[in-house]
Amino acid sequence: MKTSPTLLLTAALGLLVSLSPVQAQTELLKNGRFASKLAGWELEAPASSGATAVVEEDGSGSPAAHITVPSATAHTYDVKLIQPIYHAPQDVGLRLSFRARGEGKVSVSLRSMGGTWEVLWKETVELTGEWQEVQFDIPAASWPGALRFDIGDLGASPAQYWFSDISLTTER
Repeated sequence: MKTSPTLLLTAALGLLVSLSPVQAQTELLKNGRFASKLAGWELEAPASSGATAVVEEDGSGSPAAHITVPSATAHTYDVKLIQPIYHAPQDVGLRLSFRARGEGKVSVSLRSMGGTWEVLWKETVELTGEWQEVQFDIPAASWPGALRFDIGDLGASPAQYWFSDISLTTER
C-alpha cells in the first residue's frame, strides 16, 4: 500500500499541532461581571465626596457597577473603583476589556501594590452617555508580585458612571 506525500504531510502537521502546548488565558480579576454584587471590588473615595457604588441592571438585564459622584473632589484621582491582584503573572501581555458609559474622561491603570502605588500602566477613556466597548492590549512586563487595578479619575465633576463585563486576562 502506497501513502501519498500529501497525506503524510497532513498527518505530520496534525501531530505537530496536537503536541503544541495550549496556553489558556487566565482571568486576573474576580467578579468582573458583578454577578456577586461588588464582592472583590472597593470604591475608594473620601467620605466628603458622597460617592456611592451599587450594582444595577445595565438596561439589557446584565449587572453593572453604577457609581455616583455627587460633587467634585479636591483631586480627580480621589474617587476610583479598585481591585487587588495578588499573584501577577510574569512576562506576559495582558488584555483589558470592559463595557462602560458615563460622563467625561476616566482612567484605567495597573499600579504596584502598596508603598508609592507606582503607576505601571495607564490609559484614558472618554466616556459618553452610550454604552461602549473598551479594550486595551497591555505589553508584557516583569510585573511586581501584587498589582492594583484601578478605574479612576472619577472625581473630576459631579457624574454617574456604569461599568460591566470587566476582564483582565493574560495573553500568551
